[in-house]
Amino acid sequence: MAGSFHVLAERLSRFLSRHRLPAFLITSVSLVLVADAIRRALSGEAEVGVLTWAAVGLMAYAAFAVLYFRDRAPENIRLAMVWFIALSPAVYGMTATVAGSPDAVMWIGVVLAIGLVGWVALRPAPGDSA
Repeated sequence: MAGSFHVLAERLSRFLSRHRLPAFLITSVSLVLVADAIRRALSGEAEVGVLTWAAVGLMAYAAFAVLYFRDRAPENIRLAMVWFIALSPAVYGMTATVAGSPDAVMWIGVVLAIGLVGWVALRPAPGDSA
């Protein structure tokens, strides 16, 4: 089972490497559409609490993880691995908002994720094929 995930990550890394700009655009538009759908579905009752600060901390951690793994992850799965780590701030923000944090937490996560994914997509790490 682990071998099939590794093969999938290798194939996804090759695909992302060959189609960086379209993959970035699809990812960005998808994040914005999902965040907007969540915003529309929520009633507006929000408060800043422990979960909000935990989400913000995880978003900051994700940014450092992207910077760290961009040059250190195994070359054959690097792009897929870093791409998905770069998406995590949006997931953290959306989760916190659904759990009662303000919408701003979600939008900060979405903007950070789009920025990280764009940076990963447009700046190949050493050893990545362009």
